[in-house]
Amino acid sequence: MTEYELVDALNSTMSLLLSTLVAYVSFVSAYLIVAYMAGRDLSKQQTTIVTVLFIFGAGLTIFALWGLSTRVAVTVRALYAANPDYPVAFGTGYREALVICCSMGLIASLQFMRKIRQGHKD
Repeated sequence: MTEYELVDALNSTMSLLLSTLVAYVSFVSAYLIVAYMAGRDLSKQQTTIVTVLFIFGAGLTIFALWGLSTRVAVTVRALYAANPDYPVAFGTGYREALVICCSMGLIASLQFMRKIRQGHKD
């Protein structure tokens, strides 16, 4: 691939990565709003349905974020191989940090719903 094609692929992948991150934030926000507004009033079946859909949606976006961030890393390596002087600052460990933060957000959201369902105010 030419340098131009690699830069274009990198930009496209980063755009998709950010869109996927927005989808994750939307899943978490929607779940937290439902938990706060209607958590106590939901039946056990309704809570189960909402929670399963949340885990599926947020989990799927976390896996997508991992895959897209891996694709970004591969593209950056190819870009460096094509032009070692190209000014791209992209460190290591970002994929793990991204997935860990998103996973912690998922777990914290589930904990929030559990606390709301139990009637805790703390």
